[in-house]
Order: sequence, then structure tokens, then C-alpha cells
Amino acid sequence: MNPGWNLGNTLDAIPSEGDWGNTASADIFTKIRAMGFKSVRIPVTWTHHFLTGNNTVDPTWMNRVEAVIDSALTEGLWVIVNVHHDSWEWFDMSNPTVEKEQKFEALWAQIAARLSLKAALNEPAGGGTKATADAYNNAYLQFQNIVRNSGGYNKNRITSLEPLNGNSDYGNSWFSKIPAAWGDKWSYQFHFYSPYDFLWNA
Repeated sequence: MNPGWNLGNTLDAIPSEGDWGNTASADIFTKIRAMGFKSVRIPVTWTHHFLTGNNTVDPTWMNRVEAVIDSALTEGLWVIVNVHHDSWEWFDMSNPTVEKEQKFEALWAQIAARLSLKAALNEPAGGGTKATADAYNNAYLQFQNIVRNSGGYNKNRITSLEPLNGNSDYGNSWFSKIPAAWGDKWSYQFHFYSPYDFLWNA
């Protein structure tokens, strides 16, 4: 999958694609494939694309996400899709609730039924406490269960998990490995922002 490229500030824009000045077009994947990239990460923010009053993703938005992914797959690229700014817009597990868990489960059930390689959550938000980290560990078990039992190739799909805040120190201290029963079809990632001013503004 290396090297990989990130389609940032596009489908993850708030409230929707284009609101941060970028839209996804098929030719971008043709170009990056020609440059030698083998995979693409497609961050997606789902917050503003639920039907009113329930946890169902607007079919128009799901179709749009799938169309962008299909454009990348057509070029022979591996694709990673995630749940992006939702991590702080509504799924901050420093204050876990049943409603958040139900919405997370419902969202991933819909994604698993339609899309490809999956990263559970971008930079899980919340205070730096073990209790918050444990809440995310539990959410990741739900995520793995949903994906693995959703049929088709998903039982073998590689998933990607992040520690609290995407922080490697929190991961070393509190991240819980997926039980052996789930096999080895998962990966671990963290985001390293030190020195912050150099990396964040690069």
C-alpha cells in the first residue's frame, strides 16, 4: 500500500464537500496513480449527513462517498475510508452515552455494508484519561464486531484503529489490543505532531 496519499479537506469538510474549497474528481486519482501512489485515504465526515430524527445516513451522501471510492478503485488504488471530524463533533467519549454508542454502531453498520478498507475513527477526542481511553477500546470492539459480521469480504477486511487523541503515549499506556479471536486483520496507527509548529504547518 505504500506510498499512500490523503484526500484531505474534501469529503471531510464541514458541513459538506466543497465547503472548504475542494471537491473530489476522478482525474485526481488518475494523476496520483501515475505518480506512483498505491493507496489513498479518504477521510469522511458524516455528522451533517444523517436523516433528521434517526441514525440513517442520507442515501445521496452515501452514494457520493461510494462514487469517489469507486473512482479510486478504478485506478487500482487501495482505499481507506474513515469517520473523521465526527470524533469531536458528536463522538467525544470523555462523556460516553448510550445514544452515542448506538449512533456509532448504526453508522458503521451502514459503512460496512457499502464501502471498503475501514479506519474506525480519526483522532478519538476527549480528555487524556484512562476512562476515556477505555470507552474507545469498547467502541473499537463494537466496530470490529460490526465489520466482521457484515458479510462478504468484510470478515477478512483490514481495519485500522487509533489511540485516544491519536496520541502514541496514550496508546502505549491504554490501548487494548483486539482479542485474538479477531485474527490479525487489523492495524494500529497514531498521529505524531512533535515538534507541533513544524509538523502542523508543514
